[in-house]
Amino acid sequence: MAGPYGVVTDPVCGMRIKAAGADAVEYGGRTYYFCETACADTFRDDPERWIDKEARIQGAPEPAGV
Repeated sequence: MAGPYGVVTDPVCGMRIKAAGADAVEYGGRTYYFCETACADTFRDDPERWIDKEARIQGAPEPAGV
């Protein structure tokens, strides 16, 4: 999800980037943005791994019962 001024976090490397003009991958009904093609390719290889990492980076709440 884009923050102020269209800034997003690359879920692979954690770099903060502008969404406009960034490499993008659609997965699970959502668009993910990347600082470079190598990060986008890494994400495509195993998106679930990186989605889990992104949730931890953004401080997602722990699942109930944990």
